[in-house]
Amino acid sequence: MPPVRDASRGFGSMTEEKANAKYYWYVLLERRWLVITTFVTTLALGVIYLFKAVAVYEAESMVQIDTVEPNILKGTERLVTDVRRSHLLNTEQKKVISRTLVQKVVDQLDLRADPRFRDSNDVVQSVADSINVTPIRFTQLLKIGFEHTDPKQAAKIANTLVDEFVKQNRETKVGKLADLHFYLEDEFQSTKEKLNIARQKMQDYRESHGTVSLEKDQDITLRALIQAQTDYARAESEEAAVRSIAEAIQSHLAAGKPLETIPQIASDPQIIALQQSLTKAEAHLQSLLVTYKEGWPAVKELKKQIASLKQSLAKTANDVLPATLLAAEQAKAKLDSLAALVKVRETAQLKLNKQRIHYDIESRDAEHLYILYNTLLSRLEEVRIAQRSYASSITVVDYAHDPLEPVKPRVAFTLLFLVFGGLVLGVGSAFFVNFLDDSIKTQEDVEAYLGLTFLGYIARIKGGENSERSQESFINPQSVVSESFRTLRATISLLPNGSSYRMIAVSSTKSGEGKSLTASNLAIVWAQAGSKTLLVDSDLRRPALHEIHRLLNTYGLTDFLTEQKDFKDIIQSGQIPNLDFTTSGPIPRNPSELLSSERFSQFINEARRNYDRVVIDCPPISAVSDPLSISSQCDGIIFISRFNEIRREHARRTVQRLKEAGVQMIGALINNISVDNSYGYYYSDYYYKPYKSEETAKSGRDKESPKAEEIKAGTGA
Repeated sequence: MPPVRDASRGFGSMTEEKANAKYYWYVLLERRWLVITTFVTTLALGVIYLFKAVAVYEAESMVQIDTVEPNILKGTERLVTDVRRSHLLNTEQKKVISRTLVQKVVDQLDLRADPRFRDSNDVVQSVADSINVTPIRFTQLLKIGFEHTDPKQAAKIANTLVDEFVKQNRETKVGKLADLHFYLEDEFQSTKEKLNIARQKMQDYRESHGTVSLEKDQDITLRALIQAQTDYARAESEEAAVRSIAEAIQSHLAAGKPLETIPQIASDPQIIALQQSLTKAEAHLQSLLVTYKEGWPAVKELKKQIASLKQSLAKTANDVLPATLLAAEQAKAKLDSLAALVKVRETAQLKLNKQRIHYDIESRDAEHLYILYNTLLSRLEEVRIAQRSYASSITVVDYAHDPLEPVKPRVAFTLLFLVFGGLVLGVGSAFFVNFLDDSIKTQEDVEAYLGLTFLGYIARIKGGENSERSQESFINPQSVVSESFRTLRATISLLPNGSSYRMIAVSSTKSGEGKSLTASNLAIVWAQAGSKTLLVDSDLRRPALHEIHRLLNTYGLTDFLTEQKDFKDIIQSGQIPNLDFTTSGPIPRNPSELLSSERFSQFINEARRNYDRVVIDCPPISAVSDPLSISSQCDGIIFISRFNEIRREHARRTVQRLKEAGVQMIGALINNISVDNSYGYYYSDYYYKPYKSEETAKSGRDKESPKAEEIKAGTGA
């Protein structure tokens, strides 16, 4: 299928999925001279530039940017993170082209007198524009290059720039250290004075309150209070124990119980020993009484012993009781004494706490000042050491040397770019011009913009005179063009109303689009098909039929319309069987009135009665109104559009004019497609090539046929 044209975007836009890639190649073939001209022009301009361009040299030096920064406030070094390293390199890169640094280089080398910069309004900016700073990936290195037309001057400026850059970095770092040193020195002296004042206030306060020390770790009063409270707690426990014993004894005595049965007395060691002896004696007595009587001497002696033990037990119990009661009274007295001591200690401690409130505030202030004092002293010493040993964080790795080869212009790269750019520009221009081209070229143009049935393509006929081209179907019946006219004949016959199209008008938007050629060849192929055909030249202003077919034009259609001759008298025959002609005749003064008269209607009726097919060659539609009068009385009109000649809008208005006049539109065909351009190649491949005979393809039109020779000799007149 032919290339599809997108009406919304113009010619050349491929919208169907089966778009042929050859289409783009055909566009380039059609616009090949534009592509070639654009390419050659681009290449020529580039070559002229290369010849006229001044050679520019670039001298490069290399520096290293240390990313391990000394941390002065901590006395250590800290590694810079990847993000900070990137920011650091970018910052140093911008510093190289800073106006301050470039100004120093300009002043030092007196670059205002340099031929390259002396004509510049802003020498500093011009020098900065010639500096190229490039970071090397995955390293801490910067390449610093300078471009100049003099290689020695380029190296000199690049090295001076690097030296000034390192010097500036060192001065900046040392300046920061000096500022920090002054700041720390002032802070240190101020802190030292504040610390001395705070310590003096603490001493004055101790002296004013008559206290040796108010420090917590030297608090004697607190320790004495704690000891008194401990002794009081112990005495309180002992007094409670003794008092409980005395109360138990009083309770036993009130109950009339023996003293020795009182637990507190019974637990006395002497009482326990006497109780054990008494128990043994009583047990021995009972054993003797089993054997002997009361009067037995041993029994009596044992009873005396028992009585003596009881007396000793009672006496001992009476001796323990006062001692126990006295211990209770002593414990109570000791407890009261310790309670008074605790009260005294508490009073002393409360007084001391009141004195310490203000003292603690002064002590904390002095402590903070002391910490700050030591910190500032340490940092001050570090800064002093750094000032004596600090080095620049930028190191020169390589100084620039005189470059041997220029960097501009890059001849190989420029030529390659020109070739590629010229091709791209040429191809782009071709497609852009093709995009802007809105002339009628394709079937889609006819159907989409004109709204007409597409009847086919007619190739351009090369060589030969106008009369030969207009009789191509007769002279070269096996040619591609002849086949296209036969295809046109078949297409019209196969239309829904094809059999009714006997009276056919042929016209175009303007002259020169091949309407007479088409009308002549269409009439020929109909005559060759056996239809009795009449070819009429209705162009009463610029007739051409008599010249094409070498006919007489002394009489013709004009004579019939002016009633000077009958229908049969204006008919001429030629050498083509079944084909008759009616020429225009003498050019009248009022062609429009004649063609719209009743007499022309009579001519149409006579032609219908006498011929199977009548082909009327009409004047151009945009020039005169004659085609409207003629085609309105015909069965239909064939609209001819010369390939790539008529703009779509112009053709659309022409067709609209015919439709508004009520003319039956048979369809449109595109004429004069050159097989040498892209579209000719395309359409010949898809429409014509299958019909070319091998003999025709070999011979072409290089050798004229006998019929052509006869026509040239005038035998057909």
